[in-house]
Amino acid sequence: AAMPGSGKSKLASIVGVIATGAEPAASAWASNEDENEKRLSSLLRRSSPVILFDNIDSARGDLIGGNMLNIVLTQDPASMRVLGKSEHETLNTRVMLLGTGNNLRVVGDTMRRVVKCRLDARCPDPERRVFDWDPVQVAQENRPEIVMKLLAALAEYYRAGKPCNPASVGSFEDWTHIRGLMIWCGYADPARSMSELKALDSSRASMLFALETWSHAFDDTWVTAADIEQFLADSDDVDSQLGRQLFDGREAIREALLDGKVTKNWIGKQLSGADGQAVGKYYLEVRRTARASRFRVANYEAA
Repeated sequence: AAMPGSGKSKLASIVGVIATGAEPAASAWASNEDENEKRLSSLLRRSSPVILFDNIDSARGDLIGGNMLNIVLTQDPASMRVLGKSEHETLNTRVMLLGTGNNLRVVGDTMRRVVKCRLDARCPDPERRVFDWDPVQVAQENRPEIVMKLLAALAEYYRAGKPCNPASVGSFEDWTHIRGLMIWCGYADPARSMSELKALDSSRASMLFALETWSHAFDDTWVTAADIEQFLADSDDVDSQLGRQLFDGREAIREALLDGKVTKNWIGKQLSGADGQAVGKYYLEVRRTARASRFRVANYEAA
């Protein structure tokens, strides 16, 4: 939501009730990935059909992402650690996961696993609004009729030959027809929000700037770790616009690709592990040889 009091938790409850018949089991989101894994495994053991991470605090630095969250969102079942033991257990992950917060940030591979919903009350003090009805109660009372109408719409879409058939999203192919139904009914494709999330991701923007700088510096030629080390060591005239751009671009390469370290051995190791890194129209390639690996950034549009 744009600001507190907009009705995020209420909306999450409505979604949970319509989708599963149950209100979400609410939990807090932790900044630490290990702690989130513990909370996820605990919630999954309860077999709640809907899990809500409520009031995620982006102002405090909370970011929606993490390896275990990604696994839970795309794998069923999932192997998770048993609390307090060096053991793993297999848990069913067929649950609906919801998250609420103000101006949330989704990062890394989680972006392609999330559908964003923007809630804007369009008033300065949304918590002061007064309503004479409870939308969660309405959803509970009318759920059978709502579900029947949704299934009828889906059946009609199939009878019409699935006239809107958008490109599937990897790991979520089964949802393609639901997206097609929504487009057919005049609504926006929910998958569009993935592109919006990627555009907002600062780490992705930094990586794009790094690859763009590399491409401008070396074109599509193959270079060694020593070449990159020398390029990063070069000084720039920061008083000129071009010099400032090169200075900032070198810094982006150091941080986005090399984690701030710029020794030749480290550069070779890091870049070898980044083979296939792609952002926008740029793609990092690695050519491994017996003597030394070589690297280049290819430009899709220039190919």
